[in-house]
Amino acid sequence: MDFNIFTTPLLGIVAGFIAGKIMPGDEPGGIWGTLAFGIVGSFIGKFAFGKIGLYEDSMIMGIIASIAGACLVIFIWKKFIGPMIGGGNTPAA
Repeated sequence: MDFNIFTTPLLGIVAGFIAGKIMPGDEPGGIWGTLAFGIVGSFIGKFAFGKIGLYEDSMIMGIIASIAGACLVIFIWKKFIGPMIGGGNTPAA
């Protein structure tokens, strides 16, 4: 499993944008927050898919793993972390 330090964040930006459209409700932190969640989710998704044997180092699997990871990060933020710190689904000002 090869984690390319340059392509994973780029995929994460795309994945964050797509995940922000897939997940219901307001985007936490606005567009910048969603893109940041996408980058984090990209690394998490590639790692998780690799551990269960679903990740091959290809562009399409990278995008799928990144989107799944970004959706997971956004879900966790909206349901658990955001409400604890008082910033659950508040849109950016």
